[in-house]
Amino acid sequence: MKLRSTLMLFMAAVVPNLFGQDSAVAFEKGIRPFLAKYCVSCHGPDKQKAKLRLDTLDADLLNGSEADMWQEVLDLINVSEMPPEEAKPQPTPQERQAAVALLTAEFRKVLEARRSTGGRNVLRRLTAYEYNNTLRDLLGLDLRFATDLPPEGAAKEGFKNNSSVLGTSALHIEYFERIARSALGRILLAPEKKPPAYVVRIEPERAFKKIPDTKKPNNRNRGKGGGGSYNLQPLVGGKPQFKGLFKLDFGEVLPDGTGVLLAGNRPADPVNAPFAADRKIGGALGAGRSGFQPEFRAEIYEIPHDAPVRVKIHAAAIPGKGNTFPRLSFELGSFRGNGVSDQKEGGNIEVRSQDLQTYEFIVHGANFPFQSNKPSRPSYFRIFNEFRRGTSDLAYEDLPKLVIDWVEIESNHFPEWPTAQNRAILIDSPHRDNEEAYVRDVLRHFMKRAYRRPVADHEVERKAVLFEKLRPTHASFEHALVSTLTAVLCSSNFLLVAEPAPKPIAGEAPVAKRQLNDYELASRLSYFFWNTTPDEELLAAERGELATREGLFAQATRLMEHPNTRAGVRNFFIEQLQLYKLDSFTKDPTIFEHYHSDLGENARDETLRFLEYVVFDGNEDFRDVMTADYSFVNARLAHNDERRRGLA
Repeated sequence: MKLRSTLMLFMAAVVPNLFGQDSAVAFEKGIRPFLAKYCVSCHGPDKQKAKLRLDTLDADLLNGSEADMWQEVLDLINVSEMPPEEAKPQPTPQERQAAVALLTAEFRKVLEARRSTGGRNVLRRLTAYEYNNTLRDLLGLDLRFATDLPPEGAAKEGFKNNSSVLGTSALHIEYFERIARSALGRILLAPEKKPPAYVVRIEPERAFKKIPDTKKPNNRNRGKGGGGSYNLQPLVGGKPQFKGLFKLDFGEVLPDGTGVLLAGNRPADPVNAPFAADRKIGGALGAGRSGFQPEFRAEIYEIPHDAPVRVKIHAAAIPGKGNTFPRLSFELGSFRGNGVSDQKEGGNIEVRSQDLQTYEFIVHGANFPFQSNKPSRPSYFRIFNEFRRGTSDLAYEDLPKLVIDWVEIESNHFPEWPTAQNRAILIDSPHRDNEEAYVRDVLRHFMKRAYRRPVADHEVERKAVLFEKLRPTHASFEHALVSTLTAVLCSSNFLLVAEPAPKPIAGEAPVAKRQLNDYELASRLSYFFWNTTPDEELLAAERGELATREGLFAQATRLMEHPNTRAGVRNFFIEQLQLYKLDSFTKDPTIFEHYHSDLGENARDETLRFLEYVVFDGNEDFRDVMTADYSFVNARLAHNDERRRGLA
């Protein structure tokens, strides 16, 4: 039932509502009698107090010229200033409420009518986030494509996917061309031979000649004697060379020395004490986490970072008091020099298994701030336990702890060669040995996915002619194809969400409104729920499934139940509630003395976690948004609140 009610609310914004009450009839039956009984004696043909006459006001709020006057009438009735107290007779509270409700409803209908596009979506460009997601899913590359695009505004309602704020400048086209060419080049211009993998395996026990005393205050578990660091060697690729360094800061070592333990704080930190100075705020303190959090760190040199990276972590949980469990978070980044570091989280999961298991993550190195890999500025990999003690009363011994047995980092992680992305473009075809015929097969397949609809023969032919013109000036078929497909990805058919009106037939009146076809509905559903291009099942619209209410509801249910919808719902609420403005709020330094660029992100996360729970996870209904007696608390903000109130 909850899923159904969720779908009905969201589908109201996706599928146009073609039904409505006859406004003129409602107006004449509800508003005119009220005015005649209580208002016209002072504002009618015989008398016009304040030079206002109500019996002749134009009732057409949509097309008439007196909507502002009707708004004033509504306001005066609503605050009981009309009719005035001395006037007789006076309306009952029920009559006044009914008149206000009806007039308010009429204004709401006018507002919706002015926003309406007759059931069609106004031609608009993909937003930056829709463009990023669409290119990601079309090409199979999870990269941050939209990072450098010009900033976008928002409509007064907060939404960024409004055509009125989605202008397209020459700068946009320049970036679209650059982004498409770079992404296609990654896929189609890859070397013929598979790049060798670069694998580093980190086994902490190799760092310790003897088990260090972890109970000493602020013991970093490294250095001479007790040890805590060792040189890393690549597992493949030539003679052993100095490739990196493993370090353990403030963590414990298992009694047998076979692994390490990470808690959320240092053993010496007192319970419920304010966090220590930020560890990453520029220089050695750098921007990021509060306190000297125990960390498992590998500094790595000469790693090919602009490639897929597979991270395997052999870990287990030691549950804490109250059935609490550790959270494994890992980061990839680099040192910028002078102690300044830059990093980005690559994964964050709760570990519940008390038996050692291998947790695997695959990320793309291009999304992370790797840099030169020089010995003075190495790239690095860090593991933290994100379960923090800062707002709990757990002693160190009672905290959930993360057991790390070993870690393996593999760059140039390509499970198959050529890659799946390459084969998705260079499809199998009986014309593979005939460039002229093969390029048309490739274009037809790619353009249907890019345009989110079937493509006509003349559209394919136009791009094939472009390819033939480019081919003599390019070194290979693949180089010329990159330029041709770049043109596809700069086409309005890709960049715009369009629902073109049917062409009028000669001698007949133009069609004012039409039903959306299956492909247009597929795009509406996909971009609303997922903020990205329709998947293969949605695009299989030849079956006519979306033409029926049952089929439409079935597909909406499928999309709603998919994990992608969580991201879509979060983005919907970010825009509806304008939560992106939290990043620009001024912070009170007396309260947020340890906070910097992530304050807005933490505040936004509290709201989004609550809304996500109401929509997906809770057993209540949408009224919980306004009436819930529970919420979600961000630990870092909560700790600041405790410090402000003198509780920490």
